Amino acid sequence: MFDVKALAIANLVAQLLLLGVVLVGAHLARNRKDFRRHCTVMRIAVGVQLATIAAVMYPSLLGYLEHEKKGIVFNSQLLTHHSIGLVVVGLWVFANLAVGGVIKFKGRLRNFMRGAFVLWMAALLIGLATFVQVYLLA
Repeated sequence: MFDVKALAIANLVAQLLLLGVVLVGAHLARNRKDFRRHCTVMRIAVGVQLATIAAVMYPSLLGYLEHEKKGIVFNSQLLTHHSIGLVVVGLWVFANLAVGGVIKFKGRLRNFMRGAFVLWMAALLIGLATFVQVYLLA
């Protein structure tokens, strides 16, 4: 069986590495105006993020909601983290489909991308707080 704490630590490390990758992607778009490389970096980051959600986060969510009795505040925090994360994934998918021409969008994608980043940072911070509660304060 898997060591749940080791898996959570690996996921935390992956999320922090993803933060670095996303910041590199933002630098490419904002400072270098290299949107092609920005899109490539972001697509890789989204793919890795989707893999971590499927492999670690979603099963963890189900496990906590079914087996752990942490209370309504903790469960609300956990569900808020996951809900914000789902919105972020939706924004990322939308932006990639719009950039790829699959979806016709005449607005500014920059606002969606910045919104996704802000929401992702919120989800990351809530996830970090959850990690501390479960593994460091328990």
